[in-house]
Amino acid sequence: YFEDKIVAGTTLYIDKKVIKTQYISSSEVGKKQNALDFLFVLLLTEFFSDNSVFKYFDFGSSNGLKNHCLNPELLFWKESFGARTEIQDFYELSII
Repeated sequence: YFEDKIVAGTTLYIDKKVIKTQYISSSEVGKKQNALDFLFVLLLTEFFSDNSVFKYFDFGSSNGLKNHCLNPELLFWKESFGARTEIQDFYELSII
């Protein structure tokens, strides 16, 4: 929040050992304030530390254009927090 308005946020899916983020977004004010950086530093230090019960912090995919290519800016941002890339395969199955 900044001046009582939401400026950045994400949805968290929390399991026994994993925290997964999805729908990461910020407003124009949030972008100017680097609000997402502050949010993720808080999440990582509060929920994913040496004494945490969580083993993995999943930033989600870094795909763009309907999963047909990599979004390099998004990947760079996630790697700036220490994230590592894992290959994600996509399959299509015809059921008819």
